[in-house]
Amino acid sequence: MASEGQFVVSPDNSGHGVANKRDKRNYLIPVGVKSLDRRVWFKAIALDDIVSKLSQLASNAAHFVVFDACRNLLNAPTRGGKGFLPVDTRRGMLIAFSTDPGETATDEGSRSGPYAAALAAELTKPGQDHLDLFQNVKETVYQTTRAQVPWTRDGMLQRIYLGGEKIKLPVRKPDQPSSLQRAELALWNAVKDSQDPVALQRYLAQHQRGAFSGLARVLIDRSTEIKKSREQALAKQRVLRAAQQAELQAEKQRRDAQIRMVRAKHIEALRKVRRDAENAKKAIEQSKKQRLTAMKATEEANAAKKKTEQDTQNASRLQMAALSRERPALAVKTPNANQSTQVSEDGNPLDFTKRAQAELKRHRCLTGPIDGLWGKGSQRSMTMFNRYAKLNLPTRAPTQEGLAVLERTKAPACPSTVAKPANKANLKASKRKHSDRNTVRRTANGKCRRETRRECTRVRCRGGGFKCNRDIICAVSELRLICR
Repeated sequence: MASEGQFVVSPDNSGHGVANKRDKRNYLIPVGVKSLDRRVWFKAIALDDIVSKLSQLASNAAHFVVFDACRNLLNAPTRGGKGFLPVDTRRGMLIAFSTDPGETATDEGSRSGPYAAALAAELTKPGQDHLDLFQNVKETVYQTTRAQVPWTRDGMLQRIYLGGEKIKLPVRKPDQPSSLQRAELALWNAVKDSQDPVALQRYLAQHQRGAFSGLARVLIDRSTEIKKSREQALAKQRVLRAAQQAELQAEKQRRDAQIRMVRAKHIEALRKVRRDAENAKKAIEQSKKQRLTAMKATEEANAAKKKTEQDTQNASRLQMAALSRERPALAVKTPNANQSTQVSEDGNPLDFTKRAQAELKRHRCLTGPIDGLWGKGSQRSMTMFNRYAKLNLPTRAPTQEGLAVLERTKAPACPSTVAKPANKANLKASKRKHSDRNTVRRTANGKCRRETRRECTRVRCRGGGFKCNRDIICAVSELRLICR
C-alpha cells in the first residue's frame, strides 16, 4: 500500500465468501479450507474490517476493493448465506464484487475465472478511466457466461485512470500552399464536380503530375463509363419504345379489324331486317288486296241479296195489288182463334192480313182501318206491339208465327192512349206537331245527332228530353234509337 496522497489498491481476493445472516456481515474464507464448522466465523476475515483498515491507512487516497469470491464450493454453516450481502457506499472508495449480491460466481476458465481474466485485460489499457474499465469488465463477463453480472459500488469523487492517461501528441500546423498549388486547387475545385471529361482533361493538361491527377484520371474513366452506359440505356429505351410502338400498332390494327367485322355483321343484320320488313310489307299489301277482294265479293253478294229481296218484295206487292183488284173488299170482322188458314210469307191472302190487323186492333196497337193491306201503318203497329210486348217479330209482312203470338196474348199490349180514334183536326195538328220534331239518332262514332222525321211517335223520357235509355220509335222505318 502506498503512502497518503497516492492510490491504494488492495490485493485481489480469490477465496470463498460467505455472508452471516445474523450479524449481516460478509466474511472471507481462505482457499485451503476444506470443510466449515461453527468455528469458522472466528477464523474468517470480515469484509468491513478490511474496508475500515484501508480507510484508516490512507484516508485521502483512492481505494479500489475487488472481491472475486462468493463461490459455492463448500457447505456453509447453517447461519451462512449464499453469496455476499450489498455494502454501503464509502467516500473515495470503489467496492467491486465478481457477481451480484446473493449470487455465486463461476470458476470456469483455463487459468482463472472469467471475472479475473476480464479485469486483468482491462487494467493495462491506457486512456481509460475506472468507470469505463469496470463497465467493460461487466460486459465481457456477461457475454462470456450469459448469467454472471458483476456488481460495483462507486464512491470516487473523480475519474481515475489505472492504465495511465492517453498521451496527446502535438498537432502540427500544415505548411502554407504556394501560388501554383493554390491555382491547382482552384482549378480542381472548379472541375471535380462537373463530371465532364473535357474539363478533367484540361486539368490534366495543365497539371500532369499534380496532387489530383490520379483522381482526375479515375473520374475521366468513370465519366466515360457513365457516358457509355447512358448511351446503352438510351439505345435500349429506343428499342423498347420501338417495340411498344409496334405492339400498339398491331393492337390498333386488331381493334380496327374487330370494328370492321362488327360493322359488317351489323350491316348484314340491318339488311336482313330490311329484307324481312319488305317481305312483311309485301305480305301486308297482299293481305290487304285479299281483304279488299273479299270485301268487294261480300259487297257484291250483299247487293245481289238485297236486289233479290227487293225483287221478292216488289213481286209480293204486285201480287197483293192484283189480289186487291180482283176480290171485293170484305167486311171487317174479328177472326176467332179456331180459324187456321196455312199461309206462307211469299203470298199473303186478304183474310190472313185482316186477321193480323184485327189482333193488332184488339191489342190497341192499330189505329187505322182493317183493310187487308199491310202497309206502313200496319208495320208501325207491329213495331209498337214488339216494343210493349218485348218481342222481336217480323214487321214487313204478317207471318203465321206472328199471328199465333198475337192470338195467344190475351191482354192488350199497347197503352190505351195509342188506340184512341182521332178526328181529322187532331190528326192534322199531330202531323204538324211531329213534322218539325228533332229526334235523336246514334251515329257511327257513338255520339247522337238530331234529325227531322215525320210521323214519329214521341215517347218522352223520365225528366223530359230524348237523351236517356228509352226507345224512340218512328213510323217511317224500324229504327230503335237509344242515346245516352
